[in-house]
Amino acid sequence: MTLLIQADLAPTFSLAAQQNAYPLVKRILLSVSEPTDTDDVDTGLEKISTLRDIRVHLTTEPELIDPEEWLIDRLEAGQLTRLQERPLRPHHEKLLGLTEEQVVKFTVTASYMDADGSPSEVVKHWDASVLPADYWGGERRQPAPLAAFVHPNTHTVETLAAKVTHLLRSSGEGSAVDGYQSNTRARPTYGRK
Repeated sequence: MTLLIQADLAPTFSLAAQQNAYPLVKRILLSVSEPTDTDDVDTGLEKISTLRDIRVHLTTEPELIDPEEWLIDRLEAGQLTRLQERPLRPHHEKLLGLTEEQVVKFTVTASYMDADGSPSEVVKHWDASVLPADYWGGERRQPAPLAAFVHPNTHTVETLAAKVTHLLRSSGEGSAVDGYQSNTRARPTYGRK
């Protein structure tokens, strides 16, 4: 009888993903395999094997989130449980301070008392890429937060808008670039003094 750990983690994470509420850890499942040893089953009584006092720890290396802990009283053979979802909040300053992609190792450790009362432990590791704040993971690794990387108010857009107003003024048109405020698509094209 063995305790099994399954986790569904985001393979790529970034500040944009955090700000748009994409979860870093989608779910963690624990299950207990069915007994395969005939000693685990009493003839006629069908003894049920149970794991008790289960402590599950989630940590990262390097530290990206504060360590988390879940406590489970017991799990019986064949039983599956999903750990309670928690709002894992990656350290904002660490996400903001990244200058290059970094691989973060997630470790889930489950310690428990087995059916014989002996302490046991299971450890599983997963890797995730954590991207700098101004990086997008691409359409294959991180398609959902693409819109977070569209910055209409960046310096480049301001420079372009200034060039447009200058061009409009020099061609005898009004220099106001107010198509958005005019509530019409025709205004930017047919702008007059």
